[in-house]
Amino acid sequence: MYIILIMVLVAAVIALIYGKSVKQPAKQPAAQISKIFLTYVMFIHLVALNKKAIEAEARGELGEEFRSSYMNLIPLSACQAETLSRIAEECINEINEETPKAKKITQIVSEARERLRTHLGEADFARLDRFIDERFGPAVQRSVSSLQFPVSSSQ
Repeated sequence: MYIILIMVLVAAVIALIYGKSVKQPAKQPAAQISKIFLTYVMFIHLVALNKKAIEAEARGELGEEFRSSYMNLIPLSACQAETLSRIAEECINEINEETPKAKKITQIVSEARERLRTHLGEADFARLDRFIDERFGPAVQRSVSSLQFPVSSSQ
């Protein structure tokens, strides 16, 4: 599951960064990916970028390019980007923990979104939400739509 999710994420980020001039397909409500899932995918990507920053710095290179990606894309202040990063990390860590209560991923991500709303404030959270709706979501949707899965001929 994680491999498919990572492939979708990589394709989405490439489309997001390089596909700014690509015409957006008409929205089809039934085919839309949920905002919770999109936030989850964004959190996974954010955590991966932070790990890449740490690895780069360990090699004596600059890691800021990785850390500032979403700050520049949304845009956010440095403090807001740090809050987004921290809450994303907390959310992914909670999902990865093996706990007896075993919350659903959707519940954990929903709670993380509410923490972001509280920390960023309504106006800045709305900007993050618009980014997810208008840029990140369509990029993921295009990536998911372009995936081709093998079909068994024995059906």
